[in-house]
Amino acid sequence: MRRCQEWQRKLYDAGWAGISWPEAHGGRGGTVGEARIFAREQARFEVDTGVFAVGIAMVGPTLMTHGTPAQQERYLRPLLRGDEVWCQLFSEPGAGSDLAGLRTRAERDGDEWGVNGQKVWSSGAHHSDLGILLARTDPDASKHRGITYFVLDMHSPGVEIRPLRQINGVAHFNEVFLTDVRIPHTNVVGEVDGGWTVAHTTLANERNLIGGGTTVGFRDFLRLAEGEGRVGDPVLRQRLAAAYMRFEVIKYLGLRAQAAARRGGAPGPESSVLKLAVSRHVALTAILPSRWRVRPARSCTTTPRTAGSGSSSSWDNGACASGAAPTRCSAT
Repeated sequence: MRRCQEWQRKLYDAGWAGISWPEAHGGRGGTVGEARIFAREQARFEVDTGVFAVGIAMVGPTLMTHGTPAQQERYLRPLLRGDEVWCQLFSEPGAGSDLAGLRTRAERDGDEWGVNGQKVWSSGAHHSDLGILLARTDPDASKHRGITYFVLDMHSPGVEIRPLRQINGVAHFNEVFLTDVRIPHTNVVGEVDGGWTVAHTTLANERNLIGGGTTVGFRDFLRLAEGEGRVGDPVLRQRLAAAYMRFEVIKYLGLRAQAAARRGGAPGPESSVLKLAVSRHVALTAILPSRWRVRPARSCTTTPRTAGSGSSSSWDNGACASGAAPTRCSAT
């Protein structure tokens, strides 16, 4: 974590953090295309800022669109400098794909809100300073209308974080229990009961983030097969060919999403299609090494890279990726 923060601060001080962010918020004022070029070049080196992905790629655009001037002043520059780490508190045990079915409640009490509920699958919550939280504020309204979007201080009394340890020993996801947590009214983003609109902005940018690349490239799998002396296996060759086609499809879907982003506006359906393709690709590609003898993956620590790009420092670590890009600096 410390190394990630040091590198992010260096990027910020040199003007390379938030390349596509407006200068008014600490960015460079460049284009999305320029930001992607820099990310590809950065991925060639043993540095990473993935621990800030939620903040920079999801929270930042949301606050720039829906946040008050005071919220933008308070959160955007510290976020971009790497001073604070953010997590997402949306999913619940009974509200995953049906996110609007969430049951976490927030009740107004003067200038504060009292929050009670549970969130799950919160990546990096155990080392986050702040979180973006959806809670139900009007139980009588239709489920999409009675939701409010909050900024939560993860160090607040009543916040309990329980890491969920995966089969590879890594605790990337977490359960988060909220018991009588107090949130200032000034931490409401957008309108009260209007959080679903704000959440749409966050989720659109999340799809763009997840669909932006995979953890390893096709050449890594081909190199592994060559090292194992399996490239002559006709069945394995067919599987490698299928993987190559998926990498290529994702590459061109990514180019389409980038072209849409250059035209301006919020991420659209191109990012949704790309995220779906990446999710299916990861599920199919992750089992590919199991078709021949390899040592099992121990942790997801490979630098996120564009599909089909060059070498990876550790192909097997990337094999356990779940779609959301892991990072060397994530706490375990």
